[in-house]
Amino acid sequence: MNLFNHHFLALDGNRIYLDRHRNMPFLIVNIATESRFTPQLSRLQSLYALNRDAGLRVLTIPCTDFDEEPRNEDEIAEFLRENYPHNFFVTQRYAVTGRDMHPLFRDMVQERSAAVLPRESFTKYLFDRRGDLVEHWSPTVLPDDPGLVNTIQQHLTSRRL
Repeated sequence: MNLFNHHFLALDGNRIYLDRHRNMPFLIVNIATESRFTPQLSRLQSLYALNRDAGLRVLTIPCTDFDEEPRNEDEIAEFLRENYPHNFFVTQRYAVTGRDMHPLFRDMVQERSAAVLPRESFTKYLFDRRGDLVEHWSPTVLPDDPGLVNTIQQHLTSRRL
């Protein structure tokens, strides 16, 4: 399983080709605008702003699971623009569990197990420069948690491919 073999559609309908960001660590977060964890988006933007020049990429996936995303793509874009200004990637709505899950999550299950699947919005996944899943965190772990930040920074300073 390799992250860089996957792509997503952005909120505006354009493709996000992850392979164009090879050799960059990615933090992927399944999000929802009606989650109790939605305020984490501000901290996620801060994390990205502090680390993007070092190579970190952040991809957020509004998920159709957990009954926390009632908005369509246009409404999500407006909600984020008005409440959580950002410049990281935001995809269209995707399932991250179940029969219709995005192929990335299906591949993660095949490589690891179903235990890697999110049980709630704002589960965080770190992929290294090679596109391998190296760590994941529960929704209760904040984007500025020292352990999460330290793990990301270790992968940013690592040049091993």
